Amino acid sequence: NLQHDETAKKRFLREAKSAAALDHPYICKIYEIGEAEGRPFIAMEYVRGETLEHRLARGPLPLAEAERIASEIAEALETAHQEGIVHRDLKPSNIMLTEDGHVKVMDFGLAKRVASPEATDSEFETASRLTGEGMTLGTVAYMSPEQLRAQVVDPRSDIFSFGIVLYEMVTGTHPFSKDTSMDTAAAILNLPPPPLSSYRKEAPELLEHVVGKMLAKVPDERYQLVHEVRTDLARVVQVAAPAQVGDRRLVLGFAALGVLAVAALWTWWGASEETPALDVSPPSVAVLPLTNVSDDPESDYLAEGMTRAVITRLTQAGLRVTPWETAQRYRDSNDTATSIARELNVNNVLVGTFQLVEDRILTTLSLVEAESGFQSWAAEFDEPFEDIFRTQRQIAMGAATSLKKKLTGEEEEALATPESRSVEAYDFYLQGAHILQEGGEE
Repeated sequence: NLQHDETAKKRFLREAKSAAALDHPYICKIYEIGEAEGRPFIAMEYVRGETLEHRLARGPLPLAEAERIASEIAEALETAHQEGIVHRDLKPSNIMLTEDGHVKVMDFGLAKRVASPEATDSEFETASRLTGEGMTLGTVAYMSPEQLRAQVVDPRSDIFSFGIVLYEMVTGTHPFSKDTSMDTAAAILNLPPPPLSSYRKEAPELLEHVVGKMLAKVPDERYQLVHEVRTDLARVVQVAAPAQVGDRRLVLGFAALGVLAVAALWTWWGASEETPALDVSPPSVAVLPLTNVSDDPESDYLAEGMTRAVITRLTQAGLRVTPWETAQRYRDSNDTATSIARELNVNNVLVGTFQLVEDRILTTLSLVEAESGFQSWAAEFDEPFEDIFRTQRQIAMGAATSLKKKLTGEEEEALATPESRSVEAYDFYLQGAHILQEGGEE
């Protein structure tokens, strides 16, 4: 329907280009915007996973998970707002949860630039010019009061929509949902949301305060910046942690009594069978970008490619691995491995260096335990460039066996499969992937 509406087509292309300027691990990337045979198109990042909407269809999220996902959504919105872009259509169906549980905020198709006082009409258009006077774009159930009134919106409108999403994650229920769109809109404009505790008794008071402030009807009474929301969400987590520790101690106390009782009965009946091992989650690890210590910085693409390959192979080995999009934020970071592990909620960090010397690849790797800060595995590799696939396999095998002790036959077979049948083709591929990410050569 855009083909015959030049105004709509202009808005589509303008706002898609604004969204394409956003580059953040928690935002679905737009690679290209253009027209083909008169039809506008967007080429986007492919995201494996499910929408938050589909996840919520199975019920509310555990509080800790809801708080973590909310923090990632807030980080994505903060990045957009810093670029002067308001989403305007934030809702569960526009939020993807990747296979490893991280957020991808999608569909900035309704995003618009927020004109700053210094901006000129040649740089930005006002809301009335973009949407037409009195038009409301977006999804009614997640609109802010000012959107429903077709007023000019700013980042505080996204904060209201975000508040509805957070409320729904915690309770499994929309705070203003009614039988019809008109009644839902009236509730958003006039009714307070029911307390979180009416659906979730264990909801912390501080979280209740955060959601209530996000859902204030008047923009001036809301959080003014998403960064403030992130800060208070972090406080919710900090306050909840001691209580969880106390609960765990109480549970452990009862568990200890139970163990003693079982042990006494075991001795009484003379049982000799071993207690079966408990199921445990697979070890988690963050593979940080290998530091390129080569004299030639143009070999950065190889260090990056090596890191990506190790991430892929450790995932194939059945480990929980932080995705590249998240790990790359720690390139050139001065933070310690233990602090990064805490931040990423993993119990191991793989760090190392990469060096290309003539036709040889020199790599050093260290696997650091988050809890102790000690190395659990370390290795050095000096291999010809043509054996890059073998080097990748050796690194992944060494780290994986250090963490898992034993791999299945299927996992070992996956690690033995090379990235490509051609080292030359693989080299060109890595160069292209690096340029695509960093920009540069046409």
